[in-house]
Amino acid sequence: MIRKLGIYIHIPFCASKCAYCNFYSVAGGGDLIPGYQAALLKHIGEYSSQLDVYRVDTVYFGGGTPGYYGSDLLDGLYGSLKKHCHIQTGAEATVEVNPGSVSREALKKLKRAGFNRISIGVQCADDELLKNAVIEVYNMSGTLVGSQKVQGWLTQVGTEYARGVHLIVFKGNDGFHRELKVTIE
Repeated sequence: MIRKLGIYIHIPFCASKCAYCNFYSVAGGGDLIPGYQAALLKHIGEYSSQLDVYRVDTVYFGGGTPGYYGSDLLDGLYGSLKKHCHIQTGAEATVEVNPGSVSREALKKLKRAGFNRISIGVQCADDELLKNAVIEVYNMSGTLVGSQKVQGWLTQVGTEYARGVHLIVFKGNDGFHRELKVTIE
């Protein structure tokens, strides 16, 4: 019997720490990234014999902001997984990015590396709320433009915000209806 496995790799680095985020992350941390990369690569290699009995159908790079970590390093990690694991043909390979800071070139590199899904986290459609809640401000128009960067060439384009109902009412019903309308559109 084939045993399936999903792999999550946490990339704890961000350009800045957002006030609403409770996940472990480090703002900046550029000096820590090379050591973290080396540790992850070593860890994947150490566990390769245990991973041999599984067929990986999902790989998810979350954070933090994996897009901040860099497409070359993500390519190296995913390449190591492909070398040491049995990744199924057509497996979902996801990386989280911030729409305001990811470049087209980085997205192209990620696609060439084998990533076929981008997770774009949209926290809020109200720019005023974002200014109060986020240190590194991404406005809604930047999110929409960022989303357009990935449309049309990835296998899947998903906005995690629209999965289920992950809406928080900050400003009464008017704010809720505006958020819902932007999400649906």
